[in-house]
Amino acid sequence: MRGAQQICIVDEDPYHVKVMGLMLQYRNAYRTFAFHNVERAWAHVLMFRPHAIVCDFKLKPVDGLGLLRRVRSHNLTRQVPFLMVSADPDEDAFRRAHEEGADALLPKPFTLSMFHDAMNEVSGKRRA
Repeated sequence: MRGAQQICIVDEDPYHVKVMGLMLQYRNAYRTFAFHNVERAWAHVLMFRPHAIVCDFKLKPVDGLGLLRRVRSHNLTRQVPFLMVSADPDEDAFRRAHEEGADALLPKPFTLSMFHDAMNEVSGKRRA
């Protein structure tokens, strides 16, 4: 996987982390780093500036919007593409994620093709 894009996955549910990681590795184009909370994910994002972030909306104690705000407000990370996913995709949550700067929004559950389409959508955005 030399030269693979580095993707940061943030989700409290180990099952979802595993499934998304496998979906991304399916095409051998991505190397994934998984985190179960925003604090650890943020430290990784600051240090390594991944090619994209896939983050669940509902996390505790800091939610996905909290990570998105941090990413968009920091000079080193504001261009990192951000895909917000949610098992509870109410319109208000996705509207707020869009307003905060999410590049794409994806409701769970999703298929492999839906996930890859969303990743393709965000991969071409923001990064210079």
